This record gives sequence, structure tokens and C-alpha cells, in this order.
Amino acid sequence: MKEFIETTTKSILNKYKEVDSWFQCRYSFNPYRGCQHGCSYCDGRSKKYWPKGGNETFDSKIEIKINAAELLAKKLPTIKEKEVICVGGGVTDVYQPAEHKYGITRKCLQVILNKGFPCHILTKSDLVLRDLDLLKKLSAKNFCAVTFSFSTTDDKLSNVLEHGATRPSRRLAAMNELNKQGIITGACLMPVVPFITDSDELLDKSILDLSNNGANYVMHSPMTLCDDQEKFFMEFLAENFSENLQDLKEKYKYLYRYGYSPDKDYTKRLGERVRALLRNHGMREKMPKFRPKTQDEMQMSLV
Repeated sequence: MKEFIETTTKSILNKYKEVDSWFQCRYSFNPYRGCQHGCSYCDGRSKKYWPKGGNETFDSKIEIKINAAELLAKKLPTIKEKEVICVGGGVTDVYQPAEHKYGITRKCLQVILNKGFPCHILTKSDLVLRDLDLLKKLSAKNFCAVTFSFSTTDDKLSNVLEHGATRPSRRLAAMNELNKQGIITGACLMPVVPFITDSDELLDKSILDLSNNGANYVMHSPMTLCDDQEKFFMEFLAENFSENLQDLKEKYKYLYRYGYSPDKDYTKRLGERVRALLRNHGMREKMPKFRPKTQDEMQMSLV
């Protein structure tokens, strides 16, 4: 059973010291805390993001920041430079099933549109298509990009790794539709899960699927393993990969022997393999940088 806990928050917008190199944003916010997608590898379970712990409740007790749009409407007029706002930050999904009921993300997008800010949306859900009307207005007025997150585009494997998330095939279809509608679209192949989604066959399939469905860019990085996140992932392996459990545990112990990230050689080789596939399909590694539209460009977008 999923439990929704309605809360009010005192602040909503996070500001970074510098523009984020991945997502081209200066600000971000999350209208929810916890995530119904329950992905096995999510670093949102780590103490860095979930200080009190809560692997047992991370995907079942979802905090709803019911005053998020109201706070956003008060905060944005105080910001002089209209830089990119990331709608979602990777530790929750702004289009998780709770959004069907509460619609807080849509309310926040309307505020962003009204205040004239550019935005970048990160999600694993095709529910983003519901807000296509707003995305088109945001894109015409300033800048709007949607990045879909994947660990793999294989539906069967995804159902094991991220059972609560929208199937990759549906995410791909949503990406394709947004691209056809003129919205900047791309993907995060994040994380690539060592020994599970990092085979040549699966990487090639993922990049090909993304290329065929309108991805303009594919950002990528391997899985991290940290405190409570690691504990949950190891329990996940025991339940779903019991036949190879001991071998996998030994491989992970060695690969993450220096800390929460894989050793540098693995990361380097993975990056080289993904970049070679991207070159083969004519895709870039990073999303385009935000550039404010001129008045003429805005008029052309609205025609």
C-alpha cells in the first residue's frame, strides 16, 4: 500500500553555486519526497538524500509538498537572472503516480511559464505527455527540455530493476512524440548497472532505441553504491539474482573497493564504449546549453 503524506514546506528552490554541467540548470526543486518507482539502484536512498534512512518506506510513504507551487510563485520574482530550473533532481520523480492525483508538477510548470523561466524536466514517466500544452508554450517562450531516465531500454530487465517505473517502451514512445512536437528531448543512461546492464549487447540496444526515438543527447554514468543504497541493492540482488549472487557480490566488492563509485578504469572503459556508440548514431553526449531566445525567435516559435 502506498501512503501519501501531505506536508507544507518552508522552502522549495535549491540553488547551485554554478550551473550544473549535466542538466544546464542553476536551480532545481522536487515537489515530492520519496518515489513510488522504487528503483533498486536509486541513490535517493543514501543518507546524503535520506538522512534518517528509510529503505522500507522510500517508495511506500510519499511526502506531498502541497504548497510547492505557491512557494515557487513567491520565490521566482525575486530572482534577477532567469536561468534554467530543473524540475526534479534525480532523487524523486516529478511524474511518479502521485502526480496523477495531486498535479503539483503541472501547477509548478504553470508558475514557471507565467514567470518566464526556462526549464529542464527529468523523468521516468510518460505522464509528462499530459502537460504537452505547457511544454510547447515554455519552449516557444524561452527554453524547455525533457530528459528521460533509463537504466536500460529492455522492458523485461527494466521490470526487474525498476518495477514501479513506466516501461522503457512507453518512455521511448513519449520521447518520440515530444521530439515530433519540437521539444528538446534526450536521455540519461543513468545509471548503467555494472554486470547487469553494461554488456555490449544491452548498451548497443539502448543507444539504438534512443536514437530511433528522437533522443538528441544521451548523458551517462555508472551506478554508485553508498550506505543505505548499497544495503538495499544487495538485498535486491539476493532476491532477484540468487543463482549468481556470490559471484556478483565479489565483483561489486572489488569494483567499489575505493568508495561509492566504481574504480576509474571501469568508468573510463564504460565511457569510451558509450561515446563510440553515440558517435555511430550521430548523437551528442550532453544536452544543448541554454541560450535565451531573442524577440524574433520567440515570434517565429509562436507562428
